Amino acid sequence: MGLGFPGFHPFGAQPSLRVALSEGGEEAFARAEAQAARQAQAVAQRAQAGGEVPRLMRLQSAFGLDRFELDALLIYLAPALDLRYCA
Repeated sequence: MGLGFPGFHPFGAQPSLRVALSEGGEEAFARAEAQAARQAQAVAQRAQAGGEVPRLMRLQSAFGLDRFELDALLIYLAPALDLRYCA
């Protein structure tokens, strides 16, 4: 599997729970991830067209964060934003 482990840990599930990806699961995940990226880009473009800069983009710019650093920050903040991410 391309994810580097035999299954994935669904958000909000018990830490010991692992779910194996079905045949074609990696491709489905990649498609869903690409669709989410397109939707996020469309939202950002609409905001910028309206003269707004999304807060996340301002944060990224203010601290000079690259994509990995921004993702790491969001993972770190997830429990504060949504309690389903708490372990």
